[in-house]
Amino acid sequence: MKYFYIIVICFLLSQCRVNKSSPKVLTLKDSICYLDTSHISTKLKHIIISYIHEYPQYDNLVLMHNSFIVKSIHKDLDIDELYILGPTFTGESYEERIYPASYFTINGTNVFINSSFDRLMNQKLCEIVYMKHLEIDMSYMGEVKFWLLKIERTGSVSVLTKNPDEYLGVDEVKEPATFIAPVSKKHLMCH
Repeated sequence: MKYFYIIVICFLLSQCRVNKSSPKVLTLKDSICYLDTSHISTKLKHIIISYIHEYPQYDNLVLMHNSFIVKSIHKDLDIDELYILGPTFTGESYEERIYPASYFTINGTNVFINSSFDRLMNQKLCEIVYMKHLEIDMSYMGEVKFWLLKIERTGSVSVLTKNPDEYLGVDEVKEPATFIAPVSKKHLMCH
């Protein structure tokens, strides 16, 4: 019986492993919020699949909301309904950059979503995850194609254009105002 206990103890000790404290490598699903595609509009999924078929070179896309200026000739558009679909990219670096905190996967392609929810999440973690899935740098925007989508509050989804430059950006540059500093009485009396 004594040998039986020794064998059991040896067996149990052999099952113990030393856990070296190596940093855990977070997967995409461990890092930010994964959205179940069954809850996403079928029409939006079809549009994203069309984009994937047209641009199969991208494994990571971003669906951005409210991060652009509508040209004055299209001021009738509701900016709250406009989204940009395209490859993940870096914009100009600025302190208040908000990175996507959620994503979903369609046909093996990750689609990151920018929303107001992102502000509630750990942005340092969101930035690390997003930058690991970066497709292009803004300095190389040559042939990159973005689509402008209109997603209405009613749930209707459509591709407004496959050339967002028609709708977005600054379309008129006004002459800079000439600034004339006021002359103070104090400076006039000194001469």
